Amino acid sequence: MNLNQKTEQWVAQKVISPKQKEAILALETKKREPFVLMAILWLGIFCIGLGIISLIAANWETIPAVVKLMGAGALLAGALGTAFWGFQKEKHLMTEMALFFAFLMVGGGIGLIGQIFHLTPDTFKGMLLWAVLSFGIVLVSQRQLLGLLWIPLFLGGILGSFRWELLLLFFQQTPVLAMVTGAGICLAIAFLTRNLTTPFFKSLYHWSLILFFLVLGLGELGGSSFGIRFLTSVMLMVLLGVFAVYYDKKRLFNWVSFFIALRCIVLYFQVFESLTKTGIGFIVSGLVILVVSGLWYQIKKRIEKR
Repeated sequence: MNLNQKTEQWVAQKVISPKQKEAILALETKKREPFVLMAILWLGIFCIGLGIISLIAANWETIPAVVKLMGAGALLAGALGTAFWGFQKEKHLMTEMALFFAFLMVGGGIGLIGQIFHLTPDTFKGMLLWAVLSFGIVLVSQRQLLGLLWIPLFLGGILGSFRWELLLLFFQQTPVLAMVTGAGICLAIAFLTRNLTTPFFKSLYHWSLILFFLVLGLGELGGSSFGIRFLTSVMLMVLLGVFAVYYDKKRLFNWVSFFIALRCIVLYFQVFESLTKTGIGFIVSGLVILVVSGLWYQIKKRIEKR
């Protein structure tokens, strides 16, 4: 049911007046249109950035190094200047486009300097440097896009500098400890940023939840007892579900419930692999999901009453 149908239903039930319906539709339409326009504009800016890189690459040998550096600096300065002008004139779309282009130019500038001076390539250090130098741009932006891009860039640079294989070894050798530690950090970040409205912190909140489930997935692939890994994973998801209910995060609660149910299905594929051919495994899985869902719903109701 779309928003128009919902508001029609609310008017019929006399929950809202026809004027209130029009006001709601106007507000929601105003919210959605800039997002679509922003997505198109971001794509256009990204294509322009790729075009500039391709143009430089095609004429790399003929362009003097000084011209390359001055050109990159001019583009970055122009983008920042445009963003400042757009902010002063309250031209928000132009400001965001300029900030996004400046963000891309910081990364392109690092690569350009590395090529001109023949620096030893180090992807992770380059990512970290890009993240550090562009942090101010991300904070100024009033959209979540740059935050959503910046956080994995920063984490990739940090974790890459400490060697990814050591992190993976931690999850393989001590998966339960790794799950509890990683999920605890993610849950703490989600707790601290749950009510913050700044775009960057909203991006941090969303990434903390994504990484929460990623941590559980990595831990489940570890080498210790299957049962202990399963119970740890489910209990941590239950903890996240309690967090969602307590702080009235209904969408998060629905996602947690879905992943718990999905994990139960996977469990019975693992335990009753031979029985799935006859359908018994599916029947047992369905019954377990129904029982768990019922218990989960009762727990949710009791928590909400407190």
